[in-house]
Amino acid sequence: MNLEVKKIDTANARLSAKPSIENLEKRYDKIAQKIAQKVKIDGFRRGKVPLSLVKTRYQAQIEQDAQEEMIQEVLKKRF
Repeated sequence: MNLEVKKIDTANARLSAKPSIENLEKRYDKIAQKIAQKVKIDGFRRGKVPLSLVKTRYQAQIEQDAQEEMIQEVLKKRF
């Protein structure tokens, strides 16, 4: 992950981060697995839902959760 910090003034700074594709894909998979363990979809037992189905149905939530995790990671590393 590439981090870039630019000081604007004494109290403010701009932080830019560019995560790697592999890192994001790992996070997507991890979050999708967590959701798959909890979700109940008709035709599947709880915890037995295929990961591909979870990824298509809950794509927006997975992306949002992954982005939040990445932001938290960047803030912990930098500050």
